[in-house]
Amino acid sequence: MPKMRTHKGANKRIEITNGKTPKLLRRKKVRGKNVKASTSKLRQTRKMATVSRQDAKVIRKLIPGI
Repeated sequence: MPKMRTHKGANKRIEITNGKTPKLLRRKKVRGKNVKASTSKLRQTRKMATVSRQDAKVIRKLIPGI
């Protein structure tokens, strides 16, 4: 059986935390398009958000080895 290949797009967009239970982190949406948003809203989009459990299952298939 051939090796599993990593989905390069998912690999670039997702970060994995260290620890006993590693979490998957993603960037928040609408950063580039929200030019007219308030500064506090833009500041909130800088932080990484955790990926939901349902999406994490799909991402773990796209990125083997995590």
